[in-house]
Amino acid sequence: MAVRLVCKACGKRLKLPDGAARARSAKCPKCMAPIDLAAALEASAYLPTVAISKPGGVALAPKPAALIGEEDPLPYLPAEPPKPAKPAAPVTKTAEAQKPTAPAPKPEPLPLDDAPLSLDDDPAPEGAPPEPEPPFRMPVLVLADSARQIVGACSAVFVPHGLFLEHEPMQPFLYVPVGCPAEVPAPGEVLIVLPDARAVTVRFAGRAARPLARDARAFLAGERPAPAAAEYRRKWWMLWAALIFGLGLAVGPLALTRITELNRDLALHVGAVFAGLGLLANVAVVLFSRRAVPGQLVTMACAGAVGTGVFLFGATAYLLGIKTGTDAARASVEQPQAQTPVPPDHPTPGPTPPDPARPPSHVDRARAKGVSVLEDGPAEVTALGLAADNNALAIGYLDGTTRVWPLDQPTFDAMQPGPKADGPVTRIQFDSSSRFLFATTTYGVVAAPRGGVVMSPAKIPGGPVAVAPDLASERVRFAAVRGNTIQHRFLATTFIANPPKKDKDKTAFTFPGKGDEVTPGASAPDPGKPNGAAGPTFLAWGAGNRLFAGLNDGAIAIWTDTMRPEPQSRDHKATVKAWARAGTGDFATGDEQGNVGVWSAKGGKPTVSSVLATPITALAFAPSGARLAVADGTGWLVIWDVATNKALHRVKRPAPVRAVAFGPADDVVILGARNTVEVWSVAELVK
Repeated sequence: MAVRLVCKACGKRLKLPDGAARARSAKCPKCMAPIDLAAALEASAYLPTVAISKPGGVALAPKPAALIGEEDPLPYLPAEPPKPAKPAAPVTKTAEAQKPTAPAPKPEPLPLDDAPLSLDDDPAPEGAPPEPEPPFRMPVLVLADSARQIVGACSAVFVPHGLFLEHEPMQPFLYVPVGCPAEVPAPGEVLIVLPDARAVTVRFAGRAARPLARDARAFLAGERPAPAAAEYRRKWWMLWAALIFGLGLAVGPLALTRITELNRDLALHVGAVFAGLGLLANVAVVLFSRRAVPGQLVTMACAGAVGTGVFLFGATAYLLGIKTGTDAARASVEQPQAQTPVPPDHPTPGPTPPDPARPPSHVDRARAKGVSVLEDGPAEVTALGLAADNNALAIGYLDGTTRVWPLDQPTFDAMQPGPKADGPVTRIQFDSSSRFLFATTTYGVVAAPRGGVVMSPAKIPGGPVAVAPDLASERVRFAAVRGNTIQHRFLATTFIANPPKKDKDKTAFTFPGKGDEVTPGASAPDPGKPNGAAGPTFLAWGAGNRLFAGLNDGAIAIWTDTMRPEPQSRDHKATVKAWARAGTGDFATGDEQGNVGVWSAKGGKPTVSSVLATPITALAFAPSGARLAVADGTGWLVIWDVATNKALHRVKRPAPVRAVAFGPADDVVILGARNTVEVWSVAELVK
């Protein structure tokens, strides 16, 4: 049977004659282009068996040699019945016919190399491939044979009309036609029953053994065409499409962040997570899916759409929560809700409307434009403290400098200088009458009157030192850690208002003598130094002149105003270093695990809530006591509702906030940002 092929140079259909041997190349008779016959000859070896004309007019099916030790099990086409020969017509012999004729000369055989082929003038069958494809060959292992003839490794060759088993290429020894019963007894194995009831079990080898076994069973059952090699090749170039679809999932978080001005770091983390999950899903589709390229692209697009939908749903819920909190904050600013009643001894004045006759202050500018920035200080801002009358703000710097800023002064006026400390100011505060200023450092507290420059301020030594804001009979109550004990003392206000002049032969600060101190009836041991260890993490006065001291394990020791110990509080599980006191008497503590405890002025255990995931560095109550500002070292600022124990706003600042304060009302928050002080309207800050 002739094999037809097409010249790739001119497109002419050619015919490979029967019995053509394997040659390196041949030529097209039209364009004389070389043609490789290897693929055509290999494909012709697995063509179905056909009848061949024999002498005598009988068509017989060629029968291959039987295998050693067995009869030939393969079925063959029946021979066609002989046709009667037509009678020969009478021929008149002439003299010329009686003369012997010389035999016609035989054409010389063409050389194997560059042999021209003949043109194929027969009409091309519809749907026939222009050029035969080489058969699909896969390594297999014959596990069992009911005839006990073949066991071991060989190759399986798929052709459109059946399956061949062979050891050498183009030398099959077993043929399985389409229509033979087959089943998959185990993954990667196929049990085939031949027409003569012979059962053969083969196992496919390689990565695609399982799908190939299932496809072979379906092919022999006539449910699908012959398997092709292209179906089981991995399309590695599709990984680029998987990467593009995966990275497309990261565009949504980044675009939403830019539109809504949310935290960029959070968007990068969310985008990376979505891109990674999408890339894993797409790689799984490329490596394990047997769909065509369009099907795999559709699957990856659907996975990307599902991931985008999940992100949009979560982002919508998150933004809805932020919008709800912002609306609640604006409503509380425009229409203040009922707040915790303030004791009559310490009334909290409301915001004073600006006088149109005076120049605007920084607070007026913040309420009008959203933010106002004070002049740069000599060093980084480390402490902020609002006066009890809400008319002044004290500022402490890293180099020990302090300044006082009257909140109602014009923006072009300079701030007033305060006392100079001998180290970084960790806390700055006024007394309850707003007459005196106290700057806390690592070595003690520097005290001075509120107005004017003091060359030699009074100093209360100790580490740490806690100064009570309430004056007792023109005396200042304080507690200081000295040695291994906590000393409870009083200091006369006259000593702070008129300290002795500086002595050149002594230190730069004036220390109060024993005559200016009053020793209480008892003293208490230092809770943080049982055996000479590190001192308390903080020392502060709460409501009712109760003294709080933080321990290294998170516990808080408490004493009454007469230095009688109370049961320790272990509501915090981490070290507490930040604290704040409200004008209402409430007390707040922040630990290194991001938890905040609110102590009511009425007493009892604190209400501890998880506010941030990092150590708390700064706390500040609003003048009304209804809001609490919480800051950490990474730039997060939270406005906390004290009554409901819920976050009203969460803001990510570009730089860490080391100091925070409210004032002069709840609608203005003041932040220490590097060397400057920023005055913000709360409604503008939380946008």
